[in-house]
Amino acid sequence: MSSTITTKLDADQVIKQAYDEPNKRFRVDATVTATLGDTILVDSDGDELDINPDGSLNANVTIDAAGGDNIKISDGTNTLLVNPDGSINAGISGTINPSGLSTALKASRLTITSVATQVPTSALTGRNTMSVRVLGDKDIVFGDSTVTFATGYPKYQFEEMVLDIQTNPTINLWAICNTGETCEVAILEIG
Repeated sequence: MSSTITTKLDADQVIKQAYDEPNKRFRVDATVTATLGDTILVDSDGDELDINPDGSLNANVTIDAAGGDNIKISDGTNTLLVNPDGSINAGISGTINPSGLSTALKASRLTITSVATQVPTSALTGRNTMSVRVLGDKDIVFGDSTVTFATGYPKYQFEEMVLDIQTNPTINLWAICNTGETCEVAILEIG
């Protein structure tokens, strides 16, 4: 026994009802259910739209400003503007302090013993970067003023340590050798 569905619409009317002319596509009613980690869409290039474990979507988005408009990306407070020519106009506020040589340079050498020694003994005013290289053949350890050979950060012959201290240029670095040993370090401070 077969069942027959009758309608008052002819074939042309059915197609007209199912086809969305302005968007050039067929209308489809569907419900998609996906769980975390599922891929929910794959395009013809193989790119996937995935659901991340935190519930966000993982998708590559291409935005085109072909109409000459700027593209504005904002978190509600800060704004990033992508201009039609591809340049970026960021609404950045505050002071930008580039790290690097801008005012002074100081090179020195210091002999480190088994007594914790400040490196360097006198800091360059306004320094933002400091580099320390071990020259001797003995191990040296670094830390704060309470450093001991057992607790410090070790550096060995010809190893170098570079510190970006621009946010705290008055920070003091200390070094120490093992009992009875001495070693020389070269120091370069950049202000």
